[in-house]
Amino acid sequence: YIRIPDMDSPELERVKQLLSQNRGESKVFIVLTSNGKRFEAPDSLRCSFTQSLRAELEALLGVENVRFVV
Repeated sequence: YIRIPDMDSPELERVKQLLSQNRGESKVFIVLTSNGKRFEAPDSLRCSFTQSLRAELEALLGVENVRFVV
């Protein structure tokens, strides 16, 4: 999952770009820290989890806001 403050968060656009660049079959869930809501991202944002993607997401959002669950 990916945690962001809310859907207006400036990081969200960059997250979408990163996921689009790493397309795959894995579902992505977004958790809003402002209200705790969790939802599944659209199929267009399914990704292939790689160490590179993980590193970029963690650099952008913080290690505590990115979880890869197998």
